[in-house]
Amino acid sequence: LKLGRDDSEVITRKRRFATATRARGRVHIDVYTMVNFLATIGTIRLIHYTLEDVYRHMLGKEKPDFEFTEIIKAWEHGGEPARKLLEYSMSDAEATLELGLELLPLFFELTQTVGQTPFDVSRMTPGQLVEWLLIREAHKRGELVPVRPVGSQASAF
Repeated sequence: LKLGRDDSEVITRKRRFATATRARGRVHIDVYTMVNFLATIGTIRLIHYTLEDVYRHMLGKEKPDFEFTEIIKAWEHGGEPARKLLEYSMSDAEATLELGLELLPLFFELTQTVGQTPFDVSRMTPGQLVEWLLIREAHKRGELVPVRPVGSQASAF
């Protein structure tokens, strides 16, 4: 897909625990990664992190219900079941958008604090955010930051 502002293809790369997708010239932030970050730092605690549960917990709203066993019927027969499936899918998109709009100010504030892009900040661990904050502060003070040790150098610490 050519979704980049320069008409370039979407770039997908595997990261340690997830896949990151970029479109040149566009900010791409996955709402799931934002919610996962909040769960990691303990801001939200739920038994299940489904869209329905997170939407209810964070915004106090309910999504329409749809029986997944009805999906095949909706595809095969169309009509009313297909309309309900369409409404359910639309409610997923709207709930995701609302959650994103609720969470974006927090993540844009984090980008200002640590000096990294929204794409990167939304995928960082809390430890990485602290590390970038320290690097930024060191730079402001004119201090050098040593290169991160790797391999046997790291085990010496």
